[in-house]
Amino acid sequence: MNFGAKAGLVARILLSGFGLFAFSDTADADLAERVELIRSSGAGTGEAPAVAALPRVYLDGDSRADLASNTGRTTTQGWLWWLQLMTGGRFDFQPGYNFAKSGMDSEEVRDGAADLRGKPPGYVVAIVDTNDRTAGWRASRTIEALAAYQAKILSYGHKLIWIAGSPRGDSTPDGIRRTLSDIELDDALQVRSWFLAQAAVRNVYAADPWPLMLDPESPEGRARDGILRDGIHWGPVGARLVAEALAPIFDTLFLPRARLVTSNDDLYSQADPGGSLNFNPLLEGTGGLLGEGCGGDLAEGWSAEAGQGLSASFSKVMVEGEEWQQVVVSGVPAAINAGGDPVDPTPMSVVISSDIDPPDLAAGERFEALGAIEVDAGSSGLRGVALYTSYTTPEGRATQAAGEPMLARSQPNLELPPDAISGVAVVPRTAPLPEGVGDASVSIVITGVPHNAKLPDVPISATVRFRAVSAHKTGGTQIR
Repeated sequence: MNFGAKAGLVARILLSGFGLFAFSDTADADLAERVELIRSSGAGTGEAPAVAALPRVYLDGDSRADLASNTGRTTTQGWLWWLQLMTGGRFDFQPGYNFAKSGMDSEEVRDGAADLRGKPPGYVVAIVDTNDRTAGWRASRTIEALAAYQAKILSYGHKLIWIAGSPRGDSTPDGIRRTLSDIELDDALQVRSWFLAQAAVRNVYAADPWPLMLDPESPEGRARDGILRDGIHWGPVGARLVAEALAPIFDTLFLPRARLVTSNDDLYSQADPGGSLNFNPLLEGTGGLLGEGCGGDLAEGWSAEAGQGLSASFSKVMVEGEEWQQVVVSGVPAAINAGGDPVDPTPMSVVISSDIDPPDLAAGERFEALGAIEVDAGSSGLRGVALYTSYTTPEGRATQAAGEPMLARSQPNLELPPDAISGVAVVPRTAPLPEGVGDASVSIVITGVPHNAKLPDVPISATVRFRAVSAHKTGGTQIR
């Protein structure tokens, strides 16, 4: 393929008439019913919409879906965390709902579709095709496998949301070239066109991140600078762009939900089993416990600690008539990344916590957490603003997270974007609790870049706000 022809292919991506997502032109009764429910529920009027069962969202495909979550944790490098923020917690994702596996090609994903047979009906969000290009497959082989997969998923009673692939690039610390060749790009764009055309099939939808991610000046169809961490996989900026392509579909298919706690009186008790497990979830008042490196006014019943080299200035601010807890984080993290799985970001973080009374947590129960977060535009050196739950057992400490940060220094583009960020963070529910649960808490963890003696230190600067942060037992009146 010559330069001009290749540039023409790239231009077609940017000028595609599909936009960022596509629905069927045929009558989709399910979609029409949901749109009518949204219209009749008070959405957009300030009225609370009617409560409906939370939709199940399953993930499938290759590493670009697999890396969206770890066990009990959504991650900043995955579109899932970003999508929950953008859609206001319209859906939940639980640990057992991710069927994707790193390294899978389209035929392996097709053969693995049987794992979704017999599962309660839900929405399967799938992305798979890039490993086919690496293996040198032509588009026809990929499309044949994807068509068979789609038929299986629909026959199992699920609906399917395709992510129509994503561009690659050379952001590779290992020096391996991952930009697509002429032939590979041609095949990738043929597969992308097939994905988008599937929106004409009932119960199939397509999200198209290519126009958001593509470098318009690259005739090779490379991804924009700053969005990939290794030439294929996204950092937080790239993951956010994928979520932006998905969000219109989710906003249309799923009802808005009033999920955040609205009163400090809504506390857990036998009479209110769905109430907040932590005190003062609205973070009202002052008098909270300020540890090393922290100053200002922190909400009553909450505590804060700053990692070595960090400082945190707390204040109470009003935003549209609501009281928010604000913290300005600055300094240079002095702690190193100790590794492990899950990672422990607390040494290079400001951690704000509220305790959960262990006697309220019985064996076999589960709990999860939600909270509203905001980050002002202009942040730098910010790896994460995560919502965590944690508890101790005789075997050790268990954690769950919404927005687990990446702590590596060996890859580029791992910081959060400097744009404003806001939304509802949803921590996946715990596994059934064992006997002997000890101290438990819900926390906001604001993380900087770890120290590395071989690399320059990175200062952090971020203004973060949060409110309505609460843990709840699942199955109660607050968690639906």
